[in-house]
Amino acid sequence: MKAAHDTTQSRRGGIWSPPHPADSSPDLPGVHIWLAVLDRIRADPGVLSAEERRKADEFSQAEMQQRYLATRTFCRQVLSRYAGIAPERLELALAANGKPYLPGDDPLQFNLSHSGPLGLLAVCRDRAVGIDLEPVRARPNLLAIARRVLDQAIVEGLTALSDERERIEYFTRSWTGFEARQKLTGNGIFGPRTAPPHRIYPFAPQPGWLAALAVEGETDPPLHFFEFQPHFLAQRRQGTP
Repeated sequence: MKAAHDTTQSRRGGIWSPPHPADSSPDLPGVHIWLAVLDRIRADPGVLSAEERRKADEFSQAEMQQRYLATRTFCRQVLSRYAGIAPERLELALAANGKPYLPGDDPLQFNLSHSGPLGLLAVCRDRAVGIDLEPVRARPNLLAIARRVLDQAIVEGLTALSDERERIEYFTRSWTGFEARQKLTGNGIFGPRTAPPHRIYPFAPQPGWLAALAVEGETDPPLHFFEFQPHFLAQRRQGTP
């Protein structure tokens, strides 16, 4: 998806294939994309901030509370490897536009997305990143959402498709690409559409799910895919754009 005022270049992505054991060194150049199955993570409130624990207490449903705690545990444990700081000592701040960042001189960039039982975290040393994850599912107001939020070219593409399954997949792929771009800038889905030059990489982390990664810059970085394990034993499939 490309608006007239930006220089986005979308690249076709593939299925997230079962990763094989490999080095998950935080020093590997490029963008690292971490997948977590949240229901397999034993949440550790001890690594969370007081504010995160307060938010967890607000959930009335045990499943939603567990997934929130698992998401925050996952995020902190992964970022601690790159920042060289214990998970419980990480300070996660919010920029004026609401985008999270790590204060200090470390140029580490990251972005988190979670939906239902899955979470994705993108990490990069020297480029801004955005990531989004969505289930491929029917939406009764799909076209209305597209008309309100997405570019006109996407709306026209949707209306041209007669097969419902194709429309759902097209919408989901377009939505994840759009939201990844907006999360890269921190502008939000109703914020400005302007963005620096960037690339968008769509992929499917699991059957029935679609995701997109947005990376600042005009060149393709190496992409490294990892799977977060309950005991933080990582496995990876290295991909090339």
